[in-house]
Amino acid sequence: MATFVNYYPCTYGDTFVAMFSGQKIQRKNNLIKTQTRDPSVIFKQTEFYQQDTKTIKQHLNQLPDGIYSCHRQNQIDFLPYRVISIRLDFDDFLPSRFKHVHIDQMEKTFRNPLIKNLEKKLTFEQLVMFDYARWSRVNILSTDIELPMSMIYNKSKLQDFCLENKFVFDEDQVDELVKDLEQYQ
Repeated sequence: MATFVNYYPCTYGDTFVAMFSGQKIQRKNNLIKTQTRDPSVIFKQTEFYQQDTKTIKQHLNQLPDGIYSCHRQNQIDFLPYRVISIRLDFDDFLPSRFKHVHIDQMEKTFRNPLIKNLEKKLTFEQLVMFDYARWSRVNILSTDIELPMSMIYNKSKLQDFCLENKFVFDEDQVDELVKDLEQYQ
């Protein structure tokens, strides 16, 4: 059965997907390349979530077993599939990483019209934090299994989480994630 790892952009979700899948993280220019990336890229696009429910369900029913990255939008429920949502229980890195990777490197902008309207009133950091707070409130559902980001600092707890959910745990990859994260704090 498919498992979805739901996360806000630039919060290392692909790192978790690679590790959980037993793949080695291949970070290039701050991005992760995984073997599961091709079929799951659609679940990170806002256009996917703008389709009607029937079309979304048809696409989900065609998925092979695996672990997929997603940036859930519009409270789309992936039931009967399992969803692991990464919750930022610390977020001091997010504005810096978001700007570096999403804005500067990938040359993307905010698509949300509400955020666009707030651009003149809030700093970039406030915009990112506002958008994350709104996104998490709407798109981390009560049926999800939550993974607090801080678990990367407690390897035994993260390892237990992986065992409990039948995921692969790789201490070296967790160390690499923590090291990469440090540049944004």
